[in-house]
Amino acid sequence: SADKYAALRSWLVTFAGEYRRWGYRRAWVKARQAGFTCGRDVVRRLWRQEGLRVFPRKAAKRRCLPVPTPRTQPAACPGQVWALDFQFDSDYQGKTFKICNVIDEFTREHVGFEVTRSSRSLGHLPLLW
Repeated sequence: SADKYAALRSWLVTFAGEYRRWGYRRAWVKARQAGFTCGRDVVRRLWRQEGLRVFPRKAAKRRCLPVPTPRTQPAACPGQVWALDFQFDSDYQGKTFKICNVIDEFTREHVGFEVTRSSRSLGHLPLLW
């Protein structure tokens, strides 16, 4: 017996090739607008039988992170730029403490350190003066 949906099948194949991101539901609406009298389930069945599918969107290109700008001017003399290094540790009782190390960028010498139990930044100000 002849396929009574042969015209609809060929129309669906051309439709799916033209509108690759549209599925069988939109194809059913457009088929009815084109003059085909059929149900949505018929279009779905024919869509599957023809092996048609919706192609996924292309992934958006990932933009690179901006390159961090280096420090504009390095230290020119001792005492001009200091580097702070914070380290966290715990004692034998399990209580945490913080160590603040200060290093001179020009001479690479250790300027000082401070050990505190609280993590407030105001506690380190006397070390910096």
